[in-house]
Amino acid sequence: MGAQYSSLNELKSNQYLSQFVSEETISANDPFWNQFLSFRFQSPFTTAHSKLIDESCSIFLQQFEANNPKTNNYGTLIEVFIRLATAVRDECDDNIVTSQTYSALFILRSISKYFIEIDSEQNLYPYFLPQDNPNRVSLMSYFVDTLFRTTIAIPVQSYSYALHLEVLNTLLSLLSIQMCAKEAALINAIYSIFMHRLDPLLISEFTRTLLEHFIKQTECPPTLAVAPLSGSDGDNGALYKIGQSVAYGLWSVVTLGMGSSSTSNTTDETVTADDPAYELRNRHLANQSIHLLLILSNHFTNDAHRNPYRLALLHFTDTQGNPTNLPDSEPLPWFSVDYRRLYDILCETAHTDQSTLLLYMLLHRNQHFKAYVISRTNIDQIVLPVLRVIYAATERNSHHIYMSLIILLILSEDDYFNKTIHDIKLKSLSWYTERSLSEISLGGLLVAVVLRTIQFNMTRMRDKYLHTNCLAALANMSSQFQNLHTYVSQRIVSLFNLLARKHTKTLDLIKQQTSTTDESVSNEYAQDLSIIEDVMRMVLEIINSCLTHTLQHNINLIYTLLYNRDIFDNYRTHPNFQDILQNIDIVIIYFADKVDKLEQRSAEYVKEALEMGAKQFPLDRLKKFPELKFKYVEEEQPEDFFVPYVWTLAYQMHVPDSITVGPNRSTFPRLDQDHDRPPIHMVVPDRLRPGGNGSTVMLNDTDFFVNDESNNLSNSFIQQPSLPSTLHPADLEVASEDDYLSFNFQQGQPSRKITDSWLAETHNGIDDKNILNKLQLLQNRVRHIEQTLARRQGRDRIFYTCVIGYFLLQALLSVRRSMLN
Repeated sequence: MGAQYSSLNELKSNQYLSQFVSEETISANDPFWNQFLSFRFQSPFTTAHSKLIDESCSIFLQQFEANNPKTNNYGTLIEVFIRLATAVRDECDDNIVTSQTYSALFILRSISKYFIEIDSEQNLYPYFLPQDNPNRVSLMSYFVDTLFRTTIAIPVQSYSYALHLEVLNTLLSLLSIQMCAKEAALINAIYSIFMHRLDPLLISEFTRTLLEHFIKQTECPPTLAVAPLSGSDGDNGALYKIGQSVAYGLWSVVTLGMGSSSTSNTTDETVTADDPAYELRNRHLANQSIHLLLILSNHFTNDAHRNPYRLALLHFTDTQGNPTNLPDSEPLPWFSVDYRRLYDILCETAHTDQSTLLLYMLLHRNQHFKAYVISRTNIDQIVLPVLRVIYAATERNSHHIYMSLIILLILSEDDYFNKTIHDIKLKSLSWYTERSLSEISLGGLLVAVVLRTIQFNMTRMRDKYLHTNCLAALANMSSQFQNLHTYVSQRIVSLFNLLARKHTKTLDLIKQQTSTTDESVSNEYAQDLSIIEDVMRMVLEIINSCLTHTLQHNINLIYTLLYNRDIFDNYRTHPNFQDILQNIDIVIIYFADKVDKLEQRSAEYVKEALEMGAKQFPLDRLKKFPELKFKYVEEEQPEDFFVPYVWTLAYQMHVPDSITVGPNRSTFPRLDQDHDRPPIHMVVPDRLRPGGNGSTVMLNDTDFFVNDESNNLSNSFIQQPSLPSTLHPADLEVASEDDYLSFNFQQGQPSRKITDSWLAETHNGIDDKNILNKLQLLQNRVRHIEQTLARRQGRDRIFYTCVIGYFLLQALLSVRRSMLN
């Protein structure tokens, strides 16, 4: 080190570094610091380079750990950094002081990371609690305060970008102590500084600054940009790692020895222009700001421990509004940001977990911002990315899907939102590959995607939280359904048909068990039957709500019900469905009578008859049911879900088991798909089934389908012909190509299974018979696909032959006319 560019090969022979880690005590005013902190280096861009740095410095860090209790050089370096940072804030210019400040902070972060990683309380604890006078502010409090003020005061310029990023990395390193430290007192000490020992005005301004960094999405300077591996030198950049790993997580910036996680890290060689992270790859400051903001605002969220960052984040106002005081006479002031810019950047980055989680927090808690979002005329700009996340399940983790569905549920609580989404027409959707949807409304697409998620969940995931969210969102929107697309109407009815098949099969299994003495099996089937009936009831409630409130605006749904009236035959006398089916039957009988009187039954005449009948339909004939309304409320311990989640986003890896949540260490593992409970709790008016017996629809983790049934999922889709000559379901052909289980073929890409990235039930053993059955089902499925493709090819050949023949005939006729003339 020194005034020259440093390399890893020079570390062992560097006299300043050897002196710093030795038994020699160095005072804060010693000229040594001026030389020691004057080194320069270029930042490495791969995790391999960072790992090499850690390995090269390990010997010096071990020696420093042994000698620091005597020398206190760690505390002295903190004092030197505070002095340098104060000078930088006063001068705010690109000079040697800025470089020395950055160097000091990098060394401090590296040492702190090492102390935390090895759980070295004897080296850290003295700096958190002053030993001589309990009333004095600890050195670490001054250190954190300085980091905050540095972020706020220094403008983000090319010369200061690296310093800003290192400040955020250092703060994240200090906060990550909860994942390694064994002593709760040490964890409480650092979090007490962040939560309770800083000036409330400083905390509010710091929160605003982090939010502004996220909004601005400032690109990093060219020297810090992600570059291909082929252009970098393996020995360049002695001590720092920003670049690639920072763009996709803090792999080794604050890795704390967890680099061996099973979760793979994205490298620059694997990032393509199609990757959603590609556009954000060089916005390091924005990425780290949102990580830090989420971590600070998701700790101490209960009433006993007020979180000032959360209060500031969830109560800020628009720059166009008039700030007022916080509720409950909180000392924190309001701050304001430009809602329009924040909304735009959330729309741009909604495909990322971080933005989705921030959007969820703001919609759920910040009533000012929620009202702004719902009032937007371009609300499709935020809804479409959320729907795309849910649709592309193979590319997302289950937590991201949960948060996206909860966002839809929160939005669906507002009647204005439910109405306006049906007024927004979408021209083309390149990412919706199951069927070409032209002129579909945003509301229709939302319903289609949610229905798709329900149907997939029933056959693969069997996740009660997913089902609860989806059904609640559809129920909230059902009274405002307008002009539902034919495809969407078909999906609603096909969902009931799929449930009806399962209901029949479960009844058969119960009858088979009546002759046995195994009561546990019979009880299990009985519970499954009850769950299926609850979901069937909910689907009927949604259909009835639509017919009751917006019948004349949903001709396609009436048309679909007429064509598929037979699927309700077995349930008209069922005690759980009788009352609700009476309403649906009234509609079916009324419109069937109108259509049957037509002498011509082409699509045009049928549509006119349905539209005329809808205008004349006597709504007073329908039995009134309570309106379906659901409200999302967080569970009592949201930290159990959010704390591990936000740390996973920061590290892009699994956090350790028994992670500390708040002041106490948790006693059960985190990020376990079988136990990681999403923060979902529904508040409804007395019951989830307003027209039923008052029981609540709570879906358990049970198998909705036996092994041989999921393959028949596509058969549940009912499609009526677009030009009907008769109105009878026997004439319908099942469109088996429209399958929820796989994506359509695209150019040069094989079909991808949705189930590839979703975790199903725990596998307890290997069943050879079961495997053979699944292989046989797979073989049958492949054969069916081949036959379908062959039929399509034949149809295409006939179509193109007719088209070419038509043009040839027109050409011949044209030549003949020319000759006659």
